[in-house]
Amino acid sequence: MAAHITVPQVTGDDTPASLSSVMLTDLLRGELGYQGLIVTDSLAMQAITDVYTPGQAAVKALQAGADLLLMPNGLADAYTAVQDGTIPQQRLDESVQRILQCKYQYGILTQ
Repeated sequence: MAAHITVPQVTGDDTPASLSSVMLTDLLRGELGYQGLIVTDSLAMQAITDVYTPGQAAVKALQAGADLLLMPNGLADAYTAVQDGTIPQQRLDESVQRILQCKYQYGILTQ
């Protein structure tokens, strides 16, 4: 689970880790080689809602590399962002593939 902590010494800004492509994609997936699911902490938490609209939070989390968004209130905006190309379809397909692999691994989904 990606928390909403900030690590400006690592990322160079105050973006919460749960919304940071530096943290989720570059470091976690890239440098550390993590291939599992990345889940955000609740996007309805004050650490997020004080700074971002629900739509901004959902879009930023997906752009950063999160696979599952916990308690998102901005999915309509995220859907629009996919439709207009702000979030590439391939980015969602990567998450769907990881989710399906996890379900298959734990016997929740069979071929």
